[in-house]
Amino acid sequence: MSPKEVTGLCAIVLHICCADAESNLVEGKPSDASYLESKPPSVLNDGKPTATTWGSGSCLALSDSDPWWQVDLQGKVIVTKIKVTSRSDCCPGRLRDFSIDVYEMNPSLHPNTVGDHCHYYAGIIDVGGATVTVPCDNAVTGRFLRVSGRISKSHNLPFQLCEVQVFGVAISRLTTCASFVQYKGKRFNKTPSKTISVNNNSRATCASECEHQFTCAGFNIRYKPEVTCELIVAAAISAQVSDAAWDCYLYEPCPITCV
Repeated sequence: MSPKEVTGLCAIVLHICCADAESNLVEGKPSDASYLESKPPSVLNDGKPTATTWGSGSCLALSDSDPWWQVDLQGKVIVTKIKVTSRSDCCPGRLRDFSIDVYEMNPSLHPNTVGDHCHYYAGIIDVGGATVTVPCDNAVTGRFLRVSGRISKSHNLPFQLCEVQVFGVAISRLTTCASFVQYKGKRFNKTPSKTISVNNNSRATCASECEHQFTCAGFNIRYKPEVTCELIVAAAISAQVSDAAWDCYLYEPCPITCV
């Protein structure tokens, strides 16, 4: 298991003991919906959970046969719970029977992608203007979160809600104290997962590329005849060999503790 995979596993524990570190991750993020009529999907993540009347302009009704709303978290996130808010001036029961799923890829562009299931809420939220907390059955990881609802077939009523808040921990936040340890005149004797050519600020570019690939555990860098960076999945001290043309850097995650 690579150091980053260990960090990822620690993140699952983090949400249990450090719930206070969670924050709403979706305010102002790009959103989409299955049915667009008079209001944009962004009204559901506008940061106004108390604006719960239709006249406030902060509620959305989805009347198509397979209604959904989704948000782009703009990065990999461990989602632990969401909060949904019903309409207060009419018909709160239109918020009912919905599923929460998290995807690595945009399911609108990749309809065959399989998501991680957070929770299925069975029943009706029948209190007007209520904000209900829905915890995930397990901590799920991904970039796109989708709330899929149902219309009331007996009364032909839409799926309707006034705010969605998503809570969890961005993966990038878990590694802010991590570092890359340099080994001069050495390289990892492993087949790289990716090779890139870089120009200015070369070491920082390599480190950033490795940081953004969850399985990357280190990188090799050569400065002549051109700057070349090799990302290594199975990087380890035991995999190093001497090579004066190269330096290598090993990813060292920081301990994750609750404060």
